[in-house]
Amino acid sequence: MMRPPALILGGLALGLLAGCAYYNGLYNANRLVKEAEKAEREGRVGEARSFWAQAAVKAESVVARYPESKYQDDALLLRGRALRAAGDCARAIDPLDAALNTSPDTFIVRQSRLLLGQCYYQVGDYSNAVTTLTPFAESNDLSVAITALFWRGRANLALREYTAAARDLAACGLPQANFHLALAYVHVGQPQQAERVLLNSQSGRYDESAWLTIMDTLGAAYPEVAAVVADRLARRPDLTSGERGRLLLADGERWLAGNEPGRAAARFEQAVITAPDSAVARAALVQLIKAELRLTSEVTRLPSLFDSLAAVSLAEDRASELRYSELLTDLESVVLALTATAPGAAPGELTSQVTDLDLFLAAEALRDSWAAAALAAAVFREIPRRFPESAIAPKAILAAVWLDSSRADSLLAVLYHDYPESPYTLVLNGEADAAYMALEDSLRTLLNSRQSPTSNNR
Repeated sequence: MMRPPALILGGLALGLLAGCAYYNGLYNANRLVKEAEKAEREGRVGEARSFWAQAAVKAESVVARYPESKYQDDALLLRGRALRAAGDCARAIDPLDAALNTSPDTFIVRQSRLLLGQCYYQVGDYSNAVTTLTPFAESNDLSVAITALFWRGRANLALREYTAAARDLAACGLPQANFHLALAYVHVGQPQQAERVLLNSQSGRYDESAWLTIMDTLGAAYPEVAAVVADRLARRPDLTSGERGRLLLADGERWLAGNEPGRAAARFEQAVITAPDSAVARAALVQLIKAELRLTSEVTRLPSLFDSLAAVSLAEDRASELRYSELLTDLESVVLALTATAPGAAPGELTSQVTDLDLFLAAEALRDSWAAAALAAAVFREIPRRFPESAIAPKAILAAVWLDSSRADSLLAVLYHDYPESPYTLVLNGEADAAYMALEDSLRTLLNSRQSPTSNNR
């Protein structure tokens, strides 16, 4: 039975209207994509994300309203691409996976797979990223292979498959792979390769955050190599004084963390000279004082170090990070304890005499909080000199012996000669008794009562 002409025409009209609506939706989505790409080229990041998000909404509408269209996969790919570019990879995975598995178009399959692999990486599903990208890692299309290798290399790096990561990232040859490649080389024990890659990366724009991060990783394992790279970076003419100062400061902090105070002090001095009258210089000065505390064994230097520290002004967050208040309090305590007494001053009873305890606490702070072993030993040695009759003097001598074995013979001779009946001397001779335990308990109670609030929080 033939349809009436009016019905046939009506059906055709509806089909044409649906087709027009479909193409109009896809056209609008693609127009928004072009606007997003233009905004990205011009550095308008916020606007670009907004356009991408709008494009994703338009594409989603097309997908939902026209599920039987032969261009459904185009819309799925566009939606996944737009969502990824808008920073929403979690929602981009489903449309990209759908396009990958349903489209007969090799272009759509290729683009969907590459974007899907990147999205798996960005949501932290590194195993799926490797699996998804592997089919294209050896593609005859060089641009496809490069993209697949770059993201698969990063995924392998996150999975701690460092050898595979180094192989992929080296093969992709992209400049943006260099920091990741250097990191992989560090983990496989090839510091010279990491150094080479980083030095070859200097020609691009200086990304301070990225450089400081990779330098920390390199420096933690290979400080000498990191120092070489830092020296080369510091000579870049495009660095500001602040950037150069922060680079040197960070290198000094790595040396200090590695208990190389001499190397650290040299870097901190460079940072102060490079960026004078700056927040960087002030932080470097605080760190320089910490390094010098570890380098000196002269108690006469403490007042000048304290004065230098007290003159530094830091922002609250930086002061907290550098433990500035703790350091200032501990230096003030030791300086006051040293200057308040003179060698040979007559001591009082243990329960009423407090300056010998203060000096002991100050030495403990230098030893335990600031790793200033030689200086702490020197302060411990001051206690028997200034308070020869103090019950804590023998304990101070033993603490000094523990920190400075080169003076052990002379210090132990003093202990045996001047304090033969001290419980500490008797314990050293294997004659431990109740008097030693009682004295230890009494001293620890007194020492705890003298501790400052910052000391209690260590």
